[in-house]
Amino acid sequence: VEVSRALGDGGAVAQYGGSLLATDSHFLDNKAMAGGALAFLYDADSQLVLTVANCTFRGNRANRGGAADVRAGKLSLVNCLFKNNTAHSTGGAVSASAEGSFTLDACSFVGN
Repeated sequence: VEVSRALGDGGAVAQYGGSLLATDSHFLDNKAMAGGALAFLYDADSQLVLTVANCTFRGNRANRGGAADVRAGKLSLVNCLFKNNTAHSTGGAVSASAEGSFTLDACSFVGN
């Protein structure tokens, strides 16, 4: 997903419930208020489970969570590259709140 814009959350993807598996994907130059590329948000009726593997996040921008904003659920990042993502307040690459959590496995962070 390249050069997507959102007025709210998640420049490329805003997930409110259920599960999501993203593999071998590129999220490039996306922009949003929160989660420049991805936003994982609370849904009281659903357990949010997200797995992102072998993905590249480059040049994404947001006020919070330049590449991803995790406010709910469980996010697993495996073998991902986060490069040159920016945020105005928190999380140049990833921002997580107390209600959300994420795990990292073999990810690289460069220039965020």
